[in-house]
Amino acid sequence: MTAPDAAGPLYLRLWAKTNRDDGAQGADWHALPYHLLDVGAVCEAVLAQNDSLRRQLGTLLNMAPEQAAGFCTWLVALHDIGKANEGFQNRDPHLFERLRARSSRRTQPRYHHEISQLYFTKRLIPRIWEQNVGEACGFCYDIADLHDVLGPLMKAVAGHHGMPLNLDGGDRLAMHMDDDALAASDHIVQTLQTLFWPGSLGSWRWDMDDALFDRVHVVSWLVAGLAVLSDWIGSNTTYFPMRGGAFGLEEYAERFARPQAAQALKEIGLFDAMPSSPAGVATLFRDLGSSFRPRPMQAYADEVKLSDSPQLFILEDSTGSGKTEAALVLAHRLMNQGLASGLFVGLPTMATANAMYGRLATTYAAMFEPGGNPSLVLAHGRRELDETFRNSLTVAAETMGGSEHGKGGAAVRCAQWLGDRRKKALLAHVGVGTIDQALMGVLPSKHQCLRLLGLRDHVLVVDEVHAYDSYMQGLLESLLMFQAALGGSAILLSATLPQRMRQSLSNAFRKGLGVERPVALCSQAFPLATRVDAEGVYETPFEKVAATQTKVCFEHQDEVLVSSAVPERAVQVGFHRDEDAALNYVIAEARAGRCACWIRNTVDDAVSAYEQLVAELGEEKVSLFHARFAMCDRQRIEEATLRTFGVKSSGAERAGRVLVATQVVEQSLDLDFDAMVSDLAPIDLLIQRAGRLHRHERGERPAPVFYVLGPEAVDAPEADWFSSMFERAAFVYPHVGRLWLGAKALEAHGTIAIPSLARELVEAVYGPEADTRIPEALVEASHKAMGKAQAERGMANFNRLCVGAGYGGIGTDPKNWLPDTITPTRLGDPTQTLRLGVMGRDGRLEPLAGKGSHRWARSEVSVRASKIPTGAEVAREVRAAVEAAKAAMPDEGKWSVVVPLKAREGQEGWQATLAGDERSVVVEYHPTRGLSIHNQEDA
Repeated sequence: MTAPDAAGPLYLRLWAKTNRDDGAQGADWHALPYHLLDVGAVCEAVLAQNDSLRRQLGTLLNMAPEQAAGFCTWLVALHDIGKANEGFQNRDPHLFERLRARSSRRTQPRYHHEISQLYFTKRLIPRIWEQNVGEACGFCYDIADLHDVLGPLMKAVAGHHGMPLNLDGGDRLAMHMDDDALAASDHIVQTLQTLFWPGSLGSWRWDMDDALFDRVHVVSWLVAGLAVLSDWIGSNTTYFPMRGGAFGLEEYAERFARPQAAQALKEIGLFDAMPSSPAGVATLFRDLGSSFRPRPMQAYADEVKLSDSPQLFILEDSTGSGKTEAALVLAHRLMNQGLASGLFVGLPTMATANAMYGRLATTYAAMFEPGGNPSLVLAHGRRELDETFRNSLTVAAETMGGSEHGKGGAAVRCAQWLGDRRKKALLAHVGVGTIDQALMGVLPSKHQCLRLLGLRDHVLVVDEVHAYDSYMQGLLESLLMFQAALGGSAILLSATLPQRMRQSLSNAFRKGLGVERPVALCSQAFPLATRVDAEGVYETPFEKVAATQTKVCFEHQDEVLVSSAVPERAVQVGFHRDEDAALNYVIAEARAGRCACWIRNTVDDAVSAYEQLVAELGEEKVSLFHARFAMCDRQRIEEATLRTFGVKSSGAERAGRVLVATQVVEQSLDLDFDAMVSDLAPIDLLIQRAGRLHRHERGERPAPVFYVLGPEAVDAPEADWFSSMFERAAFVYPHVGRLWLGAKALEAHGTIAIPSLARELVEAVYGPEADTRIPEALVEASHKAMGKAQAERGMANFNRLCVGAGYGGIGTDPKNWLPDTITPTRLGDPTQTLRLGVMGRDGRLEPLAGKGSHRWARSEVSVRASKIPTGAEVAREVRAAVEAAKAAMPDEGKWSVVVPLKAREGQEGWQATLAGDERSVVVEYHPTRGLSIHNQEDA
């Protein structure tokens, strides 16, 4: 007797999902065409709410926006058609027998999405060509042309699991789908086309030329992202419960798929937040009152004429000048113009991202109309350790009005859905994270297309853009090309951007817009705002008295002129020629009641200076801040540093206090010191560091002097000019010629005057003729550093994806694709994560962080992998405790070395021994000095 489920047409007896094992109520399977309708309905709803994306798809496909949206929705809905093959259906033999009234021995040698790709290539494209050939239907071209147009888009759909497919083409479709499965699939495909793209195949006309083929490759990245996003949402049984096969396809689409898709997007909250108006300063800074006067760069951002197409802004201004607020004003105006729905701010480090997240947490809501539930998400590898981010997931309903939905309301669900994976974070209305999260969009990283889709709908804001090495700069240029090609805008911020870097970034964006001819940038002014679009490049300098504008190769209407005074800020530069002089200066400043900072170039040098200062001033007066602390201590020290030396610190808190730090304090942390010393470093970093001296008004203070510790820039230095004083730092900054050029420029001027000298100082080191002035003895080492930089640039070119190749095109071999946790967004020495535990009296290993959430993650610290011996093992007597601790970790300790620390006898801190194949090391940890590792024989 035929089972009840085996009645009806075959296309309603194909399953896509089952929940037979989870005890859920209702149907225990979901029909394949229903799932395709669910996913298609989500894509349809996404595009219906995104005018900018519809317009971009229409422009690229040479269709009306609504036609392009329907076409792409139809393609995305077909993503899982390969599940119709009997091998997949027989993955649940009991369900197969219920639905077919017979059993099967078929297996599935290919993944279902690979069979989808085979169906597209071997069945669907030929059928479209056969059924529509001839002038009456618009297809009077060769089938190969149709493959060239549809092939990249269908590859993108088939790659909806996060990476492209690379089928060898040897399989015959008949190996996987019999005639019954093909007939059912054909019916589903035709019905989906009728529902999502009605009547369009017959009237479809494209001019088959190279320009269209190129644009289709660009579209493929967007289609791939839409397929991933739509499948993720459309597979969520909370919004799309399983319903067997009880309804006709048209009835299911109208009664269930479309209403459920609308509800899902509403609750997730991807598009329900509208930008507030009026755009710009009046809205974003209204809480500051009528007395607020925008700074020059902020006034420019509020008044500059915007085009109606993607554009790039490069804002160069001094540290603390309000560039971030200017970027927010520009982003808000671009959002109001319909060019973006939100923004993503990328920063160089997790610490700077955390700080920016804290700043925006209290201000971002002003960018949106009340009641829209805009989302703010932090995106980096350790964001769960940031208290502000953790709290934001639980208070979203209160701050954004979600409480009206009761416990677990829409705002909370939105925050949690976007927050559960970093790759989703770029879909949030406002995202903040390390630049790595955006760069993974242009690397062969799983689900990178979702990152690109999120970014193109946002204004990409990159802070501290000068801080990236040659490899990361190459990736950033590629990201700008993608952003422009996909229809997104970007804003880059810097206080010390070399001219040639500004030129290359501008060229990259224009190349993404399809404009191959570069435009030479002319202005050497500082501060400077540069705007780039498809029509031209515009430079607006800000003079000390009044601003004028330079128009570069642009035959169009003039831009707004900004007339604003830019205050001059000058810091005298002094020099210490040995460490004792620097040490004595810091001690004297502290004893005089002033707060001081000494920035050292390596952790070991910082620890050495810290210990000497503690011996003179006492431990309560001296703090140490570097990157070799466990996360729990690093967060504590960062918070204490901001509290003691930040904008809100009091005179009593600052008096006589000293901070010894590494590069961790030179970017994006709002710190203010009375006195400063810095080891000699690249000129742009020295300017950044000097920006922390007298950063805020604090009444009467002696005139600021920024001291640089380093050798004199003599005309004929020895080859060890730098390394003889900074043996360790010579590995950190190997381009010794540029160090000499920077020291020479500072000695010549005797001051860091901003803005008048900013460009001159930077170009003295990075300008086109600068390398010719490097002394002969330093040339060899400098050439090695330049060679390394060129190699890094070459590696970036090798690793990055090409927007013109399309999703699944040349250079996208899936064998090269990696999980986002190990995708190389940065080069450098390999690192090893250590998880520090403390042996208790009961013989158990407990995390160094103690109590609280994420205890082992907060006990981590990263070191160069070379510091840990190969095959490192702990002492036999603690191995059982280590294995027990690893077994309780979420990842079972697979990606880290667990270090079982024991208290040091008679001393503060802990230590452990790790024995390897060739050597043993002693690992020591101190809560105020951090981690140190040395060979056991040296102990």
